[in-house]
Amino acid sequence: MPIDPGKVGFKFLLKRNFADPIWGLTSGHVVHKAGNKNCLNLTLRRYIVVSKVVNFWLLRARYQNESQIMSDQISAGVTVHNLWPTQLTRTNLPGAEHANMVLKKLIVDQDAVQEDVTGQYLSQNLMALEHPAIKWLATCIDRAVLDYSRISNIDYSFEWHVQAWPNVNVNGDYHNLHNHPHSWLSGTYYVNVPDQSAVKMHRTDLNPAEISFFDPRPQANMNAVKGDGQCNPEFRTLPKNGDLLLWPSFLHHLVHPNLVDDPRISISFNVIFKNPTSHF
Repeated sequence: MPIDPGKVGFKFLLKRNFADPIWGLTSGHVVHKAGNKNCLNLTLRRYIVVSKVVNFWLLRARYQNESQIMSDQISAGVTVHNLWPTQLTRTNLPGAEHANMVLKKLIVDQDAVQEDVTGQYLSQNLMALEHPAIKWLATCIDRAVLDYSRISNIDYSFEWHVQAWPNVNVNGDYHNLHNHPHSWLSGTYYVNVPDQSAVKMHRTDLNPAEISFFDPRPQANMNAVKGDGQCNPEFRTLPKNGDLLLWPSFLHHLVHPNLVDDPRISISFNVIFKNPTSHF
């Protein structure tokens, strides 16, 4: 039978269950006596508002859930292409402490008898010396080259030779920005990197004895945002004794000045294909 709101008490309405298909009102306390049409209309209006709010939050939760499912599906289907990677590997060689004592004496003695031992790098090959410490280093470099090729996904065999030269940087010496043409890989092994902590810095931009590498793509950082790996066009590091760094020869780099009296001694080298035309 139809219900006339004017004849039905407010108490009756408030006692109806929230799930009631007719009124949909929750149980509650009686505030006004029966027969008050204004109170009833106010209650119905409030019910409509509450229903809209409830429906809004239910729909919002539904869309959030669907959006999360869609987002997860999109993330699961993402394919990442690392375009034009520039790999630099760093390894601290086992047995370096003992080997470096021998290599340091060998290089210092060579520097004493040979003029500009560092600048004459093209006319010499330290790897040609029949010396146990040099043979040890040559073996370590070969191992590093194989590791580098594996990381680079080179899945075929190839032959190479290593051309190396010593670097002796006394107080104030440095290396200008350069790269190493006509080679595949280049690297440096660090025999003696002197402690620079006692240097009195008169400028904040001094980085004594460090080596800097630079992004090979000019101005690639111009549109980079904070946190982006492309934001800083320079990678700078202070090597440790026994470190072996290996990078592609096209990569420009420089060596910051040594600012102490103890010489900074290293061995730089190029890795060159024996039959380069077969790898292009």
